[in-house]
Amino acid sequence: MIFFLRWILGWCEFSIEGNTGSFFYAAKKEIWKISKKDGVLIARCLTKDYKYICKLAELKGCFVNKRREGGFISILKRYRFRLGIILGVFIFIFIMGVSNFFVWEVEVSGNVQLSDEQIFRVCDKFGLHSGSIVFNIDVSQIEFELKREFPQIAWISINRVASKYFIEVSETKDKPDIVDQSTPCNIVAAFDGEILSVEPYGGLTLVKAGDIVTKNQLLVSGVHEIENSNEVIYSHANAKIIAKVERNNEFKRSKCVARSQKTGEKQDKKTLLIFCFKIPITFEKTDESAVKSCEYVEPIELFGIRLPIFVQHDIYDIYDEVKIQNDIGQLKRMLMNDQKNWEIKELIGGKILCRDYIYEETENDVILKSKLMVEQQIGEKHNIDIK
Repeated sequence: MIFFLRWILGWCEFSIEGNTGSFFYAAKKEIWKISKKDGVLIARCLTKDYKYICKLAELKGCFVNKRREGGFISILKRYRFRLGIILGVFIFIFIMGVSNFFVWEVEVSGNVQLSDEQIFRVCDKFGLHSGSIVFNIDVSQIEFELKREFPQIAWISINRVASKYFIEVSETKDKPDIVDQSTPCNIVAAFDGEILSVEPYGGLTLVKAGDIVTKNQLLVSGVHEIENSNEVIYSHANAKIIAKVERNNEFKRSKCVARSQKTGEKQDKKTLLIFCFKIPITFEKTDESAVKSCEYVEPIELFGIRLPIFVQHDIYDIYDEVKIQNDIGQLKRMLMNDQKNWEIKELIGGKILCRDYIYEETENDVILKSKLMVEQQIGEKHNIDIK
């Protein structure tokens, strides 16, 4: 700390000859770093005390000779006629001081289901973003709006450290769906088919293995009529009913399609972000066929210190529309891929007994028609409307 203060105030190194003993005794509080070099005694004092040292040396019969100066005051003297440097230093200090009143960076942590962009979108709407003024930010309101916008947020905390804001998020875990067993319902057939097996868990079963059923036919009833009485009991029907059903489907792909193809050219639209101001620095007109592919913000650093000044790059890919004649073999593979995806999505838990695929070609299209024999659950619950 003492070294730093001496550097700020400035120091002066001098040599002393003569009756040095009495001089050093009288000036011991004002001098330091006493050494001997080439037979000459050398010491240092503050720049402002040098005149006093000279007078004291004269009284003690000594001769003082200034060797060199150092410290902040010395640097100012050295560059006192270079106003640009001095002005630049003070402007830099001013900017660094003012920048503490602005947000430099916002960081999100703890989010899994939500993306950073979703959270930044809400924060930006209520004034929390890079370059915004700190005094205009209401942290409590932003936390409330984020919870209201995203119900999956269980807990959120927004903290400020210097010019950086940290958003910590804790998300809720999805709860398994709970089947309401108190709601009266029937079970009907979702498809036409032949019943293979029935496992009743609740309700009045109306079909058995080997029966042929049609779509929307009642399979298990949730309505019980008591014999010799007008009383009716409603219950929640539940059963696992496996049937052999026929599932037909059709997919179509065009032989010739118009596609936008990248030309390989790119456009970089740059914008200078200074605090809450946006200044375009690229004035080239955006091509009509250009599509924005990405954007990123590049911070500006000075002497390793990140400033609240950024350059935003909006990257555009240039496209050109061309007509492409699709290969028939490739189209068939694409159609088969569509069929497979449909089977994975629609036939969950089902077992395909046999498949029959037929390709047809028209003037403009290739068509895939599929006929599947599937063993699957066909029971579908329909709530009973009790009035």
